[in-house]
Formats: sequence, C-alpha cells, structure tokens
Amino acid sequence: MIAATPSTIGAPALDVDRLLQRLPADLRAQVKWTRKPITDALDALLQSPGDPDVLEAASRNAMKPIGAIMQLVAQLLASPEFAVQRASLMSNLEADQRDLSAFVADPGVVDTLDWCLSFIKGFYREVWSHLQSVDLSAVSRDEVAREVDESAGAAAFRRGVFALMAASEAARRRECVDDAVTLVNVAFLELEECRHAFAHAGVVILPFADETSEQRLHRMGSYVARMRESLTDSEFRELDAARLTSLRE
Repeated sequence: MIAATPSTIGAPALDVDRLLQRLPADLRAQVKWTRKPITDALDALLQSPGDPDVLEAASRNAMKPIGAIMQLVAQLLASPEFAVQRASLMSNLEADQRDLSAFVADPGVVDTLDWCLSFIKGFYREVWSHLQSVDLSAVSRDEVAREVDESAGAAAFRRGVFALMAASEAARRRECVDDAVTLVNVAFLELEECRHAFAHAGVVILPFADETSEQRLHRMGSYVARMRESLTDSEFRELDAARLTSLRE
C-alpha cells in the first residue's frame, strides 16, 4: 500500500481554486489562509520552471497548506457518497487537463500531459482502494500536523504534481507557453521516477489502465502518425538500418 503522507493523501487536483469550490462554504472558510502560501510557491516555480532546487523548495513550501485542504477533502471522501465525491474530483482533474492541453496546444506535449494525468488517476485509484480500511481524515490530520519522512516515490510524486499545478497556473494566467511546456516535461520525469520507485517497492501503477483495446490502438496509432510527421526520410532510413534483427547483435 502507498504510505499516507502530506504528498499522497487527499485527491488529485491541479487547480486548487477549482478543488476548493467543491467544499461546502463552512469548510472552505477554514482554509481561506492557504491561498497565499500556495500562490507564493507557484510564483517561485514559475520564475524558474526548469530549476530542480526551486521545484523541491516550492513543492515543500506548499505541502502544509495543500495538506490542510486535503484534510477537509478527506472528510468528503469518508462520506457515504464516496463514489459521487470521487467522480466529482476526477471531473475536476479532467477539466484541468482540458484547459492546460488547450493552452500548450502542441500534440506531443498534450500526449505527455495525458500520460501524467493517467498515471495520477491510477495512483489515486490505488490510494482510494484502501479507504475502507483506513480513517483517511485522521491520517490526514496527523500527517499534516507533524513532519514525516517521505519515500523517494512520494517525494517524486509531490514534485511531479506540483510541477503540473504550476503549469496549470501558467495556463490560467495566460503566461509563457514555453514555461508550461517545461513544467509538463519536468512533471513527466518526476512521475516516471515515482512509478519506478513504487514498482520497486511492489506497487505497480499503470497509466491508461482503464482504456479499452480500441482506445489503446487509437492512441498508439496517433503516436505512430506523429512520429511519421516528425521524422525525415533520412531519419527513417537511419532507424531502419539500426533495427535489431537478432538478440546476438
């Protein structure tokens, strides 16, 4: 099972404001203070989107306020309407993805974003599958209140999701597209590191786990078409000449 820490509890969200709108007004008022520290952390990363040290510091600075929000989200997930709440939260993520995809526009970056969001959905499917045996609200409260040691996988997940949050914020502000693209690519590298770390620990999380065979074929076909559009004839010949024809070679 994935350990509950401030970077893994709660629910997926790239746009905190959109997530806050899902909370009842009385709960939303309790975390009104979180907006400024989260915005400050996003501002820091948007000023240096490719700097790993800034990503580490900014994502850590955002952990406490995000954790406070997730503590309240955990209360919703613990309610009898869990399935409805989960669907609502996933619809938030899909809306975030549509907005960011429209902003970056580049098909290759959109594919990378699609992988990232599919991985995050798979991650939370794994987290949510254990909700019946865990008091998530209590765990959230305890872990936000104290410092905890993160595993390598949880730290990479924290950085990857926060990079996507910053990319989403760049899209919301209509800022530099190149910065958003950089952040999406950084998020992919972090989430891939997370995937490997959890797989090494025995937790296998697969992106696109829910897609049908037809959807998989369509996705693979789009990748092939994009590769054909991107490579020149000479590059294709070079790849063809380099094909592995024997395991001895």
